[in-house]
Amino acid sequence: MVTESALAEPAASVYGGMSASTCTWGLSGRKSKGNPVMITAGHCGSTQNISGTATTFVHAREYGSYDLQIHTVSTAHTVQPWIYDGIGGGSTPYYRVVTGTRTRTAIVIGEGMCKRGMTTGYTCGTVSSKTVAPSYIANANATFIRTTSSTVDQAEPGDSGGSVFIGNTAAGIVSGHYTTNRDMIFMSTSYITSAGYSVMVN
Repeated sequence: MVTESALAEPAASVYGGMSASTCTWGLSGRKSKGNPVMITAGHCGSTQNISGTATTFVHAREYGSYDLQIHTVSTAHTVQPWIYDGIGGGSTPYYRVVTGTRTRTAIVIGEGMCKRGMTTGYTCGTVSSKTVAPSYIANANATFIRTTSSTVDQAEPGDSGGSVFIGNTAAGIVSGHYTTNRDMIFMSTSYITSAGYSVMVN
């Protein structure tokens, strides 16, 4: 976890929850203490843009406990430790500042969890499992997390990679969904860390 000093919002700010070409950007991050990166799901295509500008693909992991893809952005953009949530009002309208991360171990069955994706927007559900092994992930480990809602779609195509959070705490990125119900599958921030990256926080 890397702490960022508070910054005024420039016009070219980019951050998690924003739309990509075919998926959604999940979280802002860094490689160790190096340049900032943008994080999305590994199964998304390697050609993605942000705010109409192409990004540079770095690498992807789509196996085991990972559904992770890393991109860098042009110097015309400032990567911020924020998540777009589409909610107006307050001191940070339409986005929230990320102030911490939640590990997979610390996530509790039955707690509320929200996400932002470009298809279904901002929705919330309840953690129902921490031992999901998605069939679309090669040699999947049972480390993915499932959230359930009886009232709203938690995820649909295009939401992949999107931000998953509890308040101002980043919990992971959207990986997939169940076609027979409204449930979402997400990858914990723990596997962003184990891949050698850190989530950018304020």
